[in-house]
Amino acid sequence: MLRGTVLAGLLLVALGIGFVGTAAATDTAPNCGDVGYSQNSSGWNKVTNISQLQCIEVNGPQQNYVLTNDIDASGTQNWNDGGSGAEGFEPIGDRMVAFTGSFDGQGHEISNLYIDREDASFVGVFGAVKNGRIENVGVENVSITGKDSVGGLVGDLDGGTVSESYATGVIDISTDQNALSVGGLVGQNYGGTVTGSHATTSVTLSGSESTYVGGLVGRNINDGIVTNSFATGSVTGSTRVGGLVGRNTDATINTSYATGTVTGSTAGGFVGEQVNGATVD
Repeated sequence: MLRGTVLAGLLLVALGIGFVGTAAATDTAPNCGDVGYSQNSSGWNKVTNISQLQCIEVNGPQQNYVLTNDIDASGTQNWNDGGSGAEGFEPIGDRMVAFTGSFDGQGHEISNLYIDREDASFVGVFGAVKNGRIENVGVENVSITGKDSVGGLVGDLDGGTVSESYATGVIDISTDQNALSVGGLVGQNYGGTVTGSHATTSVTLSGSESTYVGGLVGRNINDGIVTNSFATGSVTGSTRVGGLVGRNTDATINTSYATGTVTGSTAGGFVGEQVNGATVD
């Protein structure tokens, strides 16, 4: 009897450890009114599952969040199906209501996230970040479709920081509409900083005039900085296609590199186009 009790206890402990290690997504998007958060000793909201990640914008995009474990987001491929196909995860923040807080992944990863919003702008795990900070997080095996300002982690970075983070997977924009500012990690970096980060994401845009396409950042502009970062994924677009950055305008790139295959009518292995006093060191 004692042996059976001990074995049962060990099984419960093992299952508990597995659950804490990686939280799996359900096949239905959450009702954010039913999603709550607890706080750590610093007052940061703890994100332990995909529902809490999804509901950050509703809970408060100005607040600070910390990821406490890995999340398997494969269930998002079934989310938000209105009858014409699942749209998946809804990006956190947009131009009107951007994420302005801090998000610390603590070295954890979000895997198998699915977003299919082919007509949308500001698409990524975080659609728009304004003067906020995203750090220490990996996005593994992402599958994303969007239109403008699309990135594996952040669609539009406006004055904020992405540091020590990475993305892998596929961004495939096959719509006939001409997309712009698409990157493996960040779609557009407008006066922000991307540092110590990388992407192995495959980025493909099919529109005949799709532009600003980069393995790491689609467009780096307005004193944006990319530093100590790299990209190794293949990049395909029409114009201003770069292995690291599609277009570098009044912005800086230093101590970074790219090794992926680049295809486009105007393309560069490192930067697709550099204008208006942009610098590369």
